[in-house]
Amino acid sequence: MELIYDIAVLIMFIVFCVYFFYIKKQFGILDSISNSFYELEKRKRNSGWWFMAFAWGLGFPMIVFLYISVWFIIPILCVLLLGAAPQFKRKLTNTVHVFGALGSLVSALILIGILFGNWWCLVGVALQMTFTLAIGLLKVYKVKNFTTWTETAAFMGTCVGLWIR
Repeated sequence: MELIYDIAVLIMFIVFCVYFFYIKKQFGILDSISNSFYELEKRKRNSGWWFMAFAWGLGFPMIVFLYISVWFIIPILCVLLLGAAPQFKRKLTNTVHVFGALGSLVSALILIGILFGNWWCLVGVALQMTFTLAIGLLKVYKVKNFTTWTETAAFMGTCVGLWIR
């Protein structure tokens, strides 16, 4: 059973890296990974669905972790919501998108800390929440692509935490 967890984490890691580097090659480093939806749509109408496929490619492999704890349903559903509501610039879907993005990463890191005893992940949650609150200040100081790097660090922390469980 251990192998299936490793395979799930590997799939999530590969999906993230392939999408991230493809977007980087096409558009450079964007303000946030979610901005790729709009950049894809600008390039070719109706191609924003790749963002949904990316988000769901992160969520569906995580289903195997339900065997460890049913609480993994929280980050799974949150990342699926993120993919289902990619248009964060629209008032209607903004709340769902932001809830999905923050909820998936924060809940996954908290679960890793509680279930696997990897308490360093909880430090990551605290840092992520601090960074999220500080984004407004950092925009004043023109920190470039801060959200993208915060999202990437949180995702990588999640992958590492799930891998070393």
